[in-house]
Amino acid sequence: MVCRAHAGGIVTGVALVAVGFLVACGGAASPSSPAPAPSATPVPVPTPTPDPNVPPVGSGCGKPYPPPITRLKVKVLYKGAEFWTVDSTPLVGPDQTYCLSVGFTDGRSAAAPCDHHEAGPFTVKAFKGGTYRVCTEAGACAEVFADRNL
Repeated sequence: MVCRAHAGGIVTGVALVAVGFLVACGGAASPSSPAPAPSATPVPVPTPTPDPNVPPVGSGCGKPYPPPITRLKVKVLYKGAEFWTVDSTPLVGPDQTYCLSVGFTDGRSAAAPCDHHEAGPFTVKAFKGGTYRVCTEAGACAEVFADRNL
């Protein structure tokens, strides 16, 4: 840029320098940056109402569906040479109405909620002696000591 000695030329030169500075530095003459896109707000998924004709998840039971497990019974079922079988039986109740509905007519108010098989998920093989403890997710627990001196 060439500056001239008369007053009007100096003002013109300064104005051109100022416009050149704004263009080079991203000032008002540059295009504006796009506004950030709004993010979508997630919509909560409603919790479905449990179907009364479907057994509770993990219960393995049919109708009438049992109330929650309130306690467990644990015992050494078999004492073999290599290991002992420790068995636990979940119990529901007190609920005399449920017990009567599944066929217990002796007045009991606690019962195993479903068919229980000795080789099922409620048994463990105790290869060493010690305390064997079983608990439900809801916090019902029971234990037995297996006195194996092998």
